[in-house]
This record gives sequence, structure tokens and C-alpha cells, in this order.
Amino acid sequence: MEEKNSLEQQLEELLEKTAGISKVKVMITYDDREQVEGVVVVAKEGNYPEVQKAIIETVQVLFAIETCRIKVLPMK
Repeated sequence: MEEKNSLEQQLEELLEKTAGISKVKVMITYDDREQVEGVVVVAKEGNYPEVQKAIIETVQVLFAIETCRIKVLPMK
């Protein structure tokens, strides 16, 4: 469980260092084999298409999951 939380924290730190992204919260779900199944990112700038694209591409590269398993939402 600690390793899973660490991945979420590392992804949050990485995304917050990306130009155009200031604040994010990440949740990663796993399947029975401990493989990443889906990622949700809530971002302060999550309503901007260019930010959504950057986040989706980053998550896809890091975890090798389909884009349909990545969701970017705007933060309230």
C-alpha cells in the first residue's frame, strides 16, 4: 500500500513541476496483479485541453495504459 501511495505522490510532484500545471491530486487504481488499471488526475487547470493532453500523455508513457483509462478533471 505504501508503494502505491508513493507512486501517486511522485506523479503529483512530477505534474506540478510541469509548465502550465500548478496543483494536482492523483488517484491510481490497480488490478488483482498489482498492475495500474486506471488513473484519475484532478488538476487546477484541468479544464484546459492542452493541460489535459499533457497530463494524459505523461500518465500514458509512465504506466503504459490506454488513454480511455486516464481521466483528467478540473479542480473546484
